[in-house]
Amino acid sequence: MLTFIKPGFYTSVQDQGRWKYRNKGIPTSGCMDDLSAQIANALVNNKAEDALLEITQIGPHMHFDTPAVIAFSGAQAEVKINGEKIELNKAYPITANTEVKVGYCQKGIRLYMAIKGGFQTPEHYGSRSWFEGVTQQSRCVAGDKLPYLTQANFLDKYGNVVVNAELFSDEIEVEPGPEFLLLGEEQREALVTQSFTIGNQNNRMGYQLEEVVKHNLPEILSSPVLPGTVQLTPSGKLIVLMKDSATSGGYPRILQLTELGCSKIAQKSTREQLHFKMKF
Repeated sequence: MLTFIKPGFYTSVQDQGRWKYRNKGIPTSGCMDDLSAQIANALVNNKAEDALLEITQIGPHMHFDTPAVIAFSGAQAEVKINGEKIELNKAYPITANTEVKVGYCQKGIRLYMAIKGGFQTPEHYGSRSWFEGVTQQSRCVAGDKLPYLTQANFLDKYGNVVVNAELFSDEIEVEPGPEFLLLGEEQREALVTQSFTIGNQNNRMGYQLEEVVKHNLPEILSSPVLPGTVQLTPSGKLIVLMKDSATSGGYPRILQLTELGCSKIAQKSTREQLHFKMKF
């Protein structure tokens, strides 16, 4: 059992989400930076869909009752096992009664901790991802306990990887959204030539960007949206929908982030800049 001595700023259990229930209005949820989560799971020989921890900005202090194998990938942060600093993107076996501390995220804002076998928390609608209204809680608090599969031995071979720094670049890959061609040529050009700044309103539901794209598009009938959909509001502000977003919306869907684009923007926070790169 893992026990949280300190939970960090926003630590939650996530996996690849619950995609089969969007027709019922249930958000996808799941890992914001799916690329880093998959790397962490691969390092401990897990399946891609196994549940792991998503650590945001300030990391937790944890106690492990029984042996395990863990790995961290994503944002750059200092991680210590029983006081000794370890490397990211590398698997480590730990013994019973081990403490792990994760510091501040120094580059990027989301770090993933995989544990061999995945966390054995309850499933809701086919996923272990935490989301308020679907699961009992949305983030960890001090004293929380998470079950995992004890590792009796460490005979398996584990590797380490070198992660491309492209994850932290300001270039976000996108494709045209359903209403993209309703924009004028000048507006379409502006979307891929100017820089945008992440505003104060950013969380697991969506990122609002500060700059304005002037337009005269009407609102549309409520239509399906996905994580990574970029909506254009009547005021001209852009909203990038993230993993906990609603499943439909009435603003024009002018862009759609690629999977890599979703992972890259998930590592950015308030006041950071980005620009969109069109992928046809």
